[in-house]
Amino acid sequence: MANLTNTGLFVFVEAAAVVVSALSGMIVARNKKMDIVGAYSIALLTAFGGGTIRDILLERRPFFWIENERYLIIVFVMCIAFVYIPFFYNIAIRLHSRTNTVDAIGLGLFSISGLIAALNAGLPIFPATLMGVITGVAGGVLRDVVLLEQGLVVDLVLAGQRQLGLRLVERGLLLDQAGAQLGRV
Repeated sequence: MANLTNTGLFVFVEAAAVVVSALSGMIVARNKKMDIVGAYSIALLTAFGGGTIRDILLERRPFFWIENERYLIIVFVMCIAFVYIPFFYNIAIRLHSRTNTVDAIGLGLFSISGLIAALNAGLPIFPATLMGVITGVAGGVLRDVVLLEQGLVVDLVLAGQRQLGLRLVERGLLLDQAGAQLGRV
């Protein structure tokens, strides 16, 4: 298989994922009233957390953000603009207020880059897909854990667990009713 991580499309997807995920971290940091240092730290954690975990699991060195150090500079410049220029903050908030759009875009883009990196490392399609999910989700989860937030991914998992629990209880009640009716016959 050809090395897809050196293609222009992969570089674009990865760079877009970094920018969007960093923006997501900055929005959350701003909502927590953090200064530039806090905003930059949370932006880096959100943008690089999932890819770093992916690179550790794939034994890929240097890490993607060290190999592409311009990402650190881009996120820093974004952070300065976001914290000190209200125009940029207002645009980001308007975009993000539409149902966690920024988080969702970052998750999708990083999932694609994680999948491609895993396929390049020789993983079969199913484990590579899981690696894509880890890459897409982990940065936001790390951000939410550090900030003691319950984020979008956790909300979806909890909603799924509630639905599963309700279905199990529903099935149990139906089985009890069926058993009680059989006992009367």
